[in-house]
Amino acid sequence: MLRLRKRAERWSWFGASLGGALYALRVSLEAAPQRVPWGAAIALLSIAAGYAAHRRARSASLAPLWFLWVYVAWPRSASTMALGVGFVALSALLFQNLRWERSPALTTARIVDGLTFLSGLALYVSTLAPTILPADSGEFQIVGPLLGVAHPPGYALFTILAKLFSMLPLGDTAWRVNAMGALTGALTLVVVGRTARRLGGSPWAGIAAAGTLGVSTTYWAQSTTVNIRALTVLFTALCCDRLIAFVCAPIRSKQGTDALTGLALSYGLAVAHHAWPVLLAPVFVALILWHDPGLAKRVRAWPRLLLAFALPFLSNLYIVVRAITGAPFGTEELVSVGKVIDHLLGRGFGGDMFAFLRLDRVLWERFLVVGDILRFQFGGPLLIIAGAGFAWLAWKGRKPAFLLGGVFAVMAFIVATYRAPQSVEYLMPAYIPVALCVGCAASLVSSHVSPTADRSIARPGSRRAAQVTASLLLGVLYLPIFSLGQAHLPSYIQLHSDRSAREYAESVLLDAPPGAHILSNWHWYTPLRYLQLVENQRTDVEVTYVYPQGATEMPQAWPQRIVHELETSDRPLIVTNYYPTYGDLPYRFVPHGEAFRVQVEPSGEIPADIRRVDADFLEGGEAKIRLLGYRIDTTENVRPGDQLTVDLAWQPLTHLERGYSFFVHVVGDSGVPLGQRDQRHDAAPSYLTGQVLVDRYQFPVYLTAAPGSYQLIAGVYLTFDDGSWQRLAVEDGNNAIALTEISVQPSVRSPVTLHPLNQPFVDGPTLVGVDYDDTVPGQRRVYLHWSVCDRPLLARLYSGEQVVAQGPVPGDERGGYVTTVLDVPSGANDLSIALSQADASAPVPGRAAWGTRHTQPVPLVPPQPYQHYLPFGGKLALIGWSAPGSWVAGEEERVSARFLGLQPIVRDYVISVSVRGDRVLGGPFDGVPALGAVPTFKWVRGSQVTDVHLIQVQPGSGGEAELTLGVYDAFTTAELPALDERIARQGRAYVSLQRIVLP
Repeated sequence: MLRLRKRAERWSWFGASLGGALYALRVSLEAAPQRVPWGAAIALLSIAAGYAAHRRARSASLAPLWFLWVYVAWPRSASTMALGVGFVALSALLFQNLRWERSPALTTARIVDGLTFLSGLALYVSTLAPTILPADSGEFQIVGPLLGVAHPPGYALFTILAKLFSMLPLGDTAWRVNAMGALTGALTLVVVGRTARRLGGSPWAGIAAAGTLGVSTTYWAQSTTVNIRALTVLFTALCCDRLIAFVCAPIRSKQGTDALTGLALSYGLAVAHHAWPVLLAPVFVALILWHDPGLAKRVRAWPRLLLAFALPFLSNLYIVVRAITGAPFGTEELVSVGKVIDHLLGRGFGGDMFAFLRLDRVLWERFLVVGDILRFQFGGPLLIIAGAGFAWLAWKGRKPAFLLGGVFAVMAFIVATYRAPQSVEYLMPAYIPVALCVGCAASLVSSHVSPTADRSIARPGSRRAAQVTASLLLGVLYLPIFSLGQAHLPSYIQLHSDRSAREYAESVLLDAPPGAHILSNWHWYTPLRYLQLVENQRTDVEVTYVYPQGATEMPQAWPQRIVHELETSDRPLIVTNYYPTYGDLPYRFVPHGEAFRVQVEPSGEIPADIRRVDADFLEGGEAKIRLLGYRIDTTENVRPGDQLTVDLAWQPLTHLERGYSFFVHVVGDSGVPLGQRDQRHDAAPSYLTGQVLVDRYQFPVYLTAAPGSYQLIAGVYLTFDDGSWQRLAVEDGNNAIALTEISVQPSVRSPVTLHPLNQPFVDGPTLVGVDYDDTVPGQRRVYLHWSVCDRPLLARLYSGEQVVAQGPVPGDERGGYVTTVLDVPSGANDLSIALSQADASAPVPGRAAWGTRHTQPVPLVPPQPYQHYLPFGGKLALIGWSAPGSWVAGEEERVSARFLGLQPIVRDYVISVSVRGDRVLGGPFDGVPALGAVPTFKWVRGSQVTDVHLIQVQPGSGGEAELTLGVYDAFTTAELPALDERIARQGRAYVSLQRIVLP
């Protein structure tokens, strides 16, 4: 029997090593088929390594490597599956052979905590925001270094800590304060890991919980910036840890008393930092009395707890002291005891709490938003694992389950009923129970990995098989954590180099005229003030925050403020916001950086930095308009999806009797625009002859722009009541003037796709994704995403055996990614693709399993009915919607749109939905996505967000109507165009979703 067992062990390690060798060989052949000798060498080294490991450590188990046979035997090449199989097998190998039980528990805990902290800190510092940030983060970058006072409730403890971080001898001041988020985030991971180990008793549980929280979307973002949420989550995690330690300790034991004191201190820190944790008190008190009912009668134990709870509130004396002594920021209104108390209690936000606590449809939709936020953070697989972990925890110990469920329920209720932006951040304390439940699931599985587990299984072979199976299951559990981190990493690497807030603030402030006055929204007010107060730049300029005034909407409040400023002062005036209501003002708004300078009187002065072209546009043989020149932010290294900013200077040459429209296009040899923006001047008859006007045109280059050189052209045209238009010609007969050339290069980042692929072609490109769009009736647009090769090729799409579309696949020696489109009939299904040389002379074989070649068309992911992938501005894509086909006037209808983030977004965009018809009036219904809960500047690559609009068509409406959708900038109202030339030709700022009928 012993001999048979040894023989089986030898065959086991040989099979595992052979699986590893063949896996390595296949992956290397599919990745670089031209390097077969290297693949063979890797395979031989894998067998040798397995044999050496078996000989050196007989107790070591290579059995998890048998899992690699799954991909070895897989019939198709699939890089994503290969990566997943490899991760699970190698993780299981680690789980199987790393024996935590051989080390003292305290040593193991310290090692795991140290690795967790260092890993988290390294991750967050390496992706840390590099400099100034807008909005609240910009405020904290001011109040920390200058010891100012932040908005209510003041965040005294946070401000003192931020001051300490501002004294670090690294980076600029803003970066130093940002580093506070990284340290706080790493510390929270340690606390969450320790709590998960306390619940599950396994180091793997702590690592899983910390990893789940650490790579979640918003937690990662908050750990790379300065913000008050990071401390809130840390203090909440400490409260959960101390409560679980308390209920796990014997009643009236020293461990329990210490845990309860730690809870009192942690809870005091949480409430002193921000008042909302008061709402967790019922959960905490109920659990304490459940575990130790006699505590309510032991009055002598209370003073110690009350003292520990009250101690953190001493930090609020900082607010009082700064209100008395004065601070350079935030103390202007702290002029009385009552004002200071109101500030500390945050009474100004009292009306927002429970604002949605009404038994109506909005409340239900708000609870649905909470679920969407959780998917936004963790994805579906991790939420399922968390649910399983919670079920196991509830079966094992009801008290910890009550705590985690209670914290989650309270936070979900607060977020669902609280009228505040960025609910995605307010919900962050609820992410702790989710992460801990994932840790519990990991603990359940890892308990069967240890050699001491499953002693009930008598036969050693069966016991080892159970342990290997558990190791593989644990690897499968860790796979979604790894995948989530892998998906988010490119976004935070990109954000690590984002300096857009500083660039905006410097372009507006540093170029302002002497003594100018800037009216700003809160988003840009704080970075502008940072430059003045922290870096001492342009202190001669006054910056004023324009905030909401009672019931007056901002599109009305801003024009009122502008008129007031110009009537009471002759200082140059600059504004950060632009609204259509400005059209009623007798002023011109001239581009100034990314803001606007208010021009009171017409000017005949041509800006000095304008590149002159001096082209006259004729109407009826008479020169009407002179295009004086332009300026552009960049013409080189433009990537698909990048935004171009072009300013056109022009003047009327005679009195203009009608309105005119201007355009700026990026065109190739075909003349089809691959980026465009138009502007109407309906007020042209009021312009003076010779007056110089400067217009700004911001637009993205289409995602389908191939690498190469393009012309930037501009022109003027007339529009007529029937929807037709006519361009004005210049003196040489052309109807546009060429301004300059634009050089477009391949994208350096892989496109975001709903259907990722990895289909390489021999000595050619690799198809990395495919998407389908049925937005335009009668056509199905197929988006093909490529990793390019060095030469152009021809792609053909087949439906069955019939070619339904063909088009070029561009090449570029620099490498990178491009996206091409082919339009097929709307009913075309079972699509496949084949490549040939650009002249169609010879096919380009595809790569199959094991690096083999094949010339058959490659099947694509089958399209589903009414799929959508419509990019807006290269920032986000509409990927679906739902709405009733038949509506009833006067009743509320639900319209739901689904969006996909194409890149990390740093601007705030509004989704606008309208019902348009001759006898229909409904909308526009505009709002921040997800009922205001998930603003676009919280999105990263791959984020999927559901945006719901509850629309009520006014009574009396009837007939057919059109449901439309648009996206625009929240501050400038500049629309984010749909990057589809078929839609752009319609000349509308919105997209038609569907026809609806009202009886």
